Formats: sequence, structure tokens, C-alpha cells
Amino acid sequence: MIKTPSSVASRIFALSFLFILLSMSLTAAGDPLWPRQVEASVGSSAQTGNSPLVNLTGIWSDDAGDIVQITESSNSSITSVILNDTACAGPLHEQSRTFFIKGQLQNSTFMTGSLELCTGGGVNSTLVKYCGLSDIWQTTMNATFSEYEITGQYVEQFWNWSTTSNGTPEDCQLGYTFSQDFSLTRLDCPILSYPQLAVEYISDPSQRPAQIALAQQMENGAKVIWTPQQNAPGGFRSKVDAFLQGLQANGFISPSYTSVAQLETLITSAYRPLLYIARFANLYTCSTQMLHELLANEGLAKYLSSSVSAVNALIVHYGLLLQSDNFIAGLEVKVPYVCYRAPLTSCQHYDQTAIDLNSKVISLPKTASSIDLTGAEYGFCRPYISKDPVHWEYVGDPFAAAKCSDAGLGTEPGNANIQFEGDSPINLLVRDSYGQEVGYDPVSDSVVNDFFSQGAYYSGPGTHPQLIIIYANSTVPGQYNVTGIGTGNGNYTISISVASLQGFSLDSINYTGHAVANESITPVNYTLLQDYTSPALWNAGLLAGSPNASATNFEINSSKTFDEVGTKGGGVIGVMFSPSLQAIMVDNNASGILNVEFPTGLLQGNYSVSIDGQSEQFTATSAGSNTLISFERPTNSQNIVIQGTVPSSSGVSVSESSITKGVGVSTSYLVVAAAVVVAAIAVSVTIIFRRKKNINVQQ
Repeated sequence: MIKTPSSVASRIFALSFLFILLSMSLTAAGDPLWPRQVEASVGSSAQTGNSPLVNLTGIWSDDAGDIVQITESSNSSITSVILNDTACAGPLHEQSRTFFIKGQLQNSTFMTGSLELCTGGGVNSTLVKYCGLSDIWQTTMNATFSEYEITGQYVEQFWNWSTTSNGTPEDCQLGYTFSQDFSLTRLDCPILSYPQLAVEYISDPSQRPAQIALAQQMENGAKVIWTPQQNAPGGFRSKVDAFLQGLQANGFISPSYTSVAQLETLITSAYRPLLYIARFANLYTCSTQMLHELLANEGLAKYLSSSVSAVNALIVHYGLLLQSDNFIAGLEVKVPYVCYRAPLTSCQHYDQTAIDLNSKVISLPKTASSIDLTGAEYGFCRPYISKDPVHWEYVGDPFAAAKCSDAGLGTEPGNANIQFEGDSPINLLVRDSYGQEVGYDPVSDSVVNDFFSQGAYYSGPGTHPQLIIIYANSTVPGQYNVTGIGTGNGNYTISISVASLQGFSLDSINYTGHAVANESITPVNYTLLQDYTSPALWNAGLLAGSPNASATNFEINSSKTFDEVGTKGGGVIGVMFSPSLQAIMVDNNASGILNVEFPTGLLQGNYSVSIDGQSEQFTATSAGSNTLISFERPTNSQNIVIQGTVPSSSGVSVSESSITKGVGVSTSYLVVAAAVVVAAIAVSVTIIFRRKKNINVQQ
């Protein structure tokens, strides 16, 4: 309290406004100000009796480190119990607080009520020792709130007193009242109801009831729902049915399933309503939030154990796979592997392009296998095969889809680590295309990491060099915005590098500039690509149909379309095709006549044949819309190349002589072709099998 003897009372009045302005700084040197239940004003927007959707029941903390358990009753009133009283504990406080906050929720964002606080200095303070006031006291407050934060103001008072000749305080008088800020931050995480999720994710109130009912339908046991679009002729459901029949035809499903309806019982999930997906995203948010709190302070484990257990129980209830399973201070924290990034409408189960299959009936290994090749024939792949092997998505052409690379299909995805390095004098802040940030925020003067410790690393403000790494489990293709603020005057360099999951460098770039202390640097934008893979020189052929001793057909990818190459004569292990080299390569382990048939026009210009780098005579005849090349294979021959005329832009020289029967390829080119063949064979190539209608090959 501010000590005000009667001899200077007239000066107090004259300087009252100055005291109001200085009250906070003066209080720090004396006792806290004392309220006497002055009614706090309530805004005209308050709607008493309108029950809010937000439920504040949970574990909260204030700026002083007090940990409070708030309970919200059915009539929208709140009470609280202090679990850890940091501000009012110790020998100076002979009494304990009975609550921290209590009151009435007026609508979905506003409350009124009271706080119970304690006097600084406790029993030794002037107000308690000489003014006859108690250590524990109450005041009125009003506040706005959300699921995660309560911020408001309570009523403070400024007290004066006079002093006797021997220095004893007396005649304590209330000087004035003023408002003081307070806040509470949620430590645990609310598991939101479907009506609460509807408010958060569906902007049109008229659409919410139907979506809530649909989510509740899933909650009540309807695990597989088909939408009208999926049920339409040629829609997603018909594609799924064809896929299931293909799996059965290839021996992955028992023949005891004798109808499409029975095969569909093997689907454990198809379309998921938006709010059902939002429930899973809510569980992910809660688990990562509380994990972050526990990693920062293991002492919170005893306060968060109930909430963590509730989230864990729901993760088990829904049968969700785990992204991680963590143990902190004896407390298990499960983090589910779910679609959680905004917008949730891009999640595949909502986008009506995904199914989950029953792994208890169908063998679904966590590595690429022959089942993935059967799926690819019907346009399906498993994009998250190691984490979620039961999940299939329809992508049309899995061999051209980056997300299918884990299944041995598609290309290397842009799912990579990205590192930002700042060479002083700057503090960095990085934001991805979803608005998630990591680094130093100059506005709040604090470190932010929306990815949490599992998703990103920040070396901290003032570090040199300053590093921000966003891990592959959190990177998304798109723009990354790099901003920063100068910590001094001088030149700086920002280095951005991208590395694959295996640690191979995919891209790197440097930016330079000049920093000025406390001023923003020039922003930098970097686009993380979906695919960093260069076009393949050779494409492996897919076995079409069942191989036999004399005839084997292969399907090759030529400029985003599929063409068949048929072989007859036996001993063919595999076929590869190079659009840029205009060549078909045959991996051979037999001798004798070999016929190779391919669509006319697949190879342009004049043909040539080389076996293990040596020119070979051949005959070329028409077979309907196909071309048939026949030649004799020497004993122990291995690498056979059938080639058209390579375009001049390819940089490979080819003889212009006409070929009808015999060889017309220059010796220099044969050396090049042989080198290409040897290099291609040296690469580990897996010939993958896929059912396809055979073509007839003439002998």
C-alpha cells in the first residue's frame, strides 16, 4: 500500500491523477491494493441465460503459476479449486484461499463473478496488521473466455492512512478504485462435442444440425457411409468394388466372400463426415498440446493425468494408429496418426477418395508388396504404408502420383526436411502455407513453435548461426515465408536447404542482405516442391498377366500412357523402356529366336537391335497395329536393346541408313548404347507384377 500521512493529505488530492498512473509501479514497493466489492460493469451485449457451448471445466494456470481446477455446472456457473497456490502460500499467509474464480457465464464468450486473492506481505502487511483487514480477500471481475483462455479485469482499490507521532499507521481510508488485468491459460485440453466442433468448422449455422447428426451416426456404430456421389454410376464405390474383386482374383481375399456385398464388409471406413474427422483432429491437437506442456514442465504430470488419460482412452476407442507413444514422468501420452491440418475438407476420407480395409482378414504389410501392385491396377495405392497400412486412396494413376512412392509406385515426394539458417545479426521467423510459425516473433517478443518439438526445431533468438528445421513429418508442399528482425547492424545470409528422408540434398539457395538493429529484414519466400525427382531414363515394365515358359507380356509407361510389349521365345526376365533414348531393353537369360511385339509408333524412325553391345540382324514385320521384331539370340546373351531413331535433341548420334533387314547403327552409337545398358542394369530394378489382358505374339 502507498503510505499517506495526514500531514500531506492536501498534496494527495492534487496529485491524485499522478498516483493513478503510478499505482502499479508504487504497489511493487509496498502492499497490494485492497478492494471492497465494488460492482464491475457488465457490457450491454451480455445475454444472461443463454447457455454457452464452451465448457471451461479443466486445469488452468495464471501468470503467477497458480494451478486451478475449474468446474462448470449445468446452469453455466463456474467454481474452482486451487491445486497449487504459488502466490498465496508460505508462512506469511495464515489462511488458505477457498477458490480462485467463480461466477456466471452470461453467454458464449462473457462472464461475471469474483476472484479470491491474498494481500502482499500477508499478516505483516500494513492493511492486515494495522488496518484490521484480512489477508484473504475477494473482488468482483468480468472476463471474456474461450476453450483455452480467460482474460478480464477485477476491481482494485488504493488505500491511504495517516501515521501517529511514533510512526504507527492509523485512520485507514479507501482512496479510489481502478481495474486490474488478469488471465488464465488452459493447461489441459477440452475434448469438444460435435455441437462445439460444428461452431468451429462450419460457418453456416443452418448446415450444422445435419452434419452433427451425420457425425453422431458414425459415433453410434455406422462405420461405413457412402455418399450420393460415391454411389453414382461410375463413382468411387464402383471403383472400390472392382478393386476388392481384383484383390480376390489375385488371392488376397478368400473365395468364401461370394458377393460384392460380402466383399464390402471388409471395408472398415470410407466416407467420414467433417465433424467426425474434426473429432480426430481435436484428439491430435489435445495430445500434442499436453505433450508440449509436459516436455516443458514434467511437474504438471499429476495435474494433467486425468485429461491425458481421457484422450488416450478415446484414441484406443476409435482404434487410431499412433504417430508417437510418449512416456513422461510416468504418464503415457499417445499422439494419434490422423488428418489434422486445416482445411479438414482436404482430408481424403472427407474428400470421398479413401477407404480402410480390415487387416485381420487381408494381409496388409507395412512395406511395399505384391498387393500394392494389384491396387495400382485399379488406381489405388497406400500413401502412408508404414504408418497406416490399412489406408487406401484412389489416385487414378499411382505410378504418376508422388504420394504413392512409399508403396513402391510413383515418385519421390516433396515430404522432406527443410532447414533455414541465418548468419547473424538477425532473428528468424518462418511461416508455412497454413500459417503455422516457428522462430522468434518480434510482436510478442517470444519464441513460437506451432509445430511443437516433434515437428520443428529452433535454436533460439540470438544464436549464431541461427537454425530452424521443419521435420519431414510436418513439411507440406507450398510457400514458406521467412521474415526476421535485425539484432544489430551488418550483413546477413539466409541459407535454405531441402533434404530427403534419407538425407540426400534436394535443393539449396542463399539470400543476402543488410540488417539494421530492431528493423525488419526483407522477407524471403521459398516454395517447397511436391516432387524433386528428375524424369527417369528407364521405366521398368510391369508384368501383364501370368508368365509362362514361352510368352511373357509387359506393360510400359510411355508419356503418361500405358503400352504393352509382348515377348515370345522364353527366357525374358524383364523389359524396360526409355522414351528419351527411344529404346526397349530386354533382360535375357536364354538363346534362340525371340519375337518382340510393340505398338507401331512406340519407337520412332528406323529400328536397330543390339545384343550385349553388338549389332544384330533382325526382321521387322507389321502385326495389325503392332510391329514385330524377330532375331536370333546368341548363347549367354543378356542385354538386348531395340531402338528407334533417337531425336537429335537427345545428344546421341544415330546412323541415318535405312533398315529393313540387318543393321544400320553406327559403331560409335553401339558403344554409347552398351554403356547405357550396363548403367541401367547396374541399378537395382524390381520388375513388378500386374494383371493385364495379354496380346497375341506371333512365332
